[in-house]
Amino acid sequence: MNYVNRPYKLFFIILISIFYIANNAGSAGKTYTLSGAVTGLVAGSGMVIVNNGKDELSIKANGGFTFKNPVADGSEYDITILLQPETLRCVVLGGRGTMKGINEKKITITCPMAYRNSLVWMRCASGQAWNAAAGDCTGTGKANSFGAAQVRFCGSNDNACNGGSDSGALASGEAFDACNALNREKGTYGITTWRLPAKEELKSLVICTDGTAVPLQDYGADPYKCGLKGKNYTTGGWKAPALDNSLFPNSLSLEYWSGTPNSKSRSSAWYTAFQNGWTHSAVKTGRSFVRCVAGQ
Repeated sequence: MNYVNRPYKLFFIILISIFYIANNAGSAGKTYTLSGAVTGLVAGSGMVIVNNGKDELSIKANGGFTFKNPVADGSEYDITILLQPETLRCVVLGGRGTMKGINEKKITITCPMAYRNSLVWMRCASGQAWNAAAGDCTGTGKANSFGAAQVRFCGSNDNACNGGSDSGALASGEAFDACNALNREKGTYGITTWRLPAKEELKSLVICTDGTAVPLQDYGADPYKCGLKGKNYTTGGWKAPALDNSLFPNSLSLEYWSGTPNSKSRSSAWYTAFQNGWTHSAVKTGRSFVRCVAGQ
């Protein structure tokens, strides 16, 4: 056994230990801030976010945010939404991690879903993409549609896509697939129950800015569109699209399929036209847009 080198070995062990203690002492007590940006809020909305279930921060508008309390180096952070906006449903992107000797600045909180009539709605039409940086539906596609896709209710003008019966539930076809695709794997925004809205659910989105009372009646009744009163057209005065365009940015003023077949005409299904708010039926092989919905 070599006893001569033992003092040297002990010396190096002590030296390494001193270095380790000194290095950790230098980082001990250091803290860093959590910050990021909020997009997609509408006027008058707000939310409350929280880090690790205890450090709360109230958000009143789009833009940058920073938590008041810094986080110790090496500690974990987990940002969640404690209180959602009244008319929106928002998500946190990049809100979980570990502090690594630098301020965290890349957290994004964005609001790709609307909340209306106790239902969660995609703010973008099928085919569009939510742009988290801009907080709207400019993520893809041409400027005149931003990627919104027109699809057929069914490939044939019969009951093949809706259970084989006149009032059967939609279970196949392009319109069905447009929403069902959002449920694959873990779903979209944590939701796995996306579907085409029923006729009454879809028409509940209509807003007539000229004062026509909503919900509107179906085609043939009075009134069945914005500006139609007593079977006589007014001079207009409503704005298209006939819905809250702040909740549904870049929404097209055209027809959107519901998931409800017309039980009185097996070749057709119901849609709502958001250029004037009317709800009518069209042949199932025709093409219209799709806006997906889910429960709370």
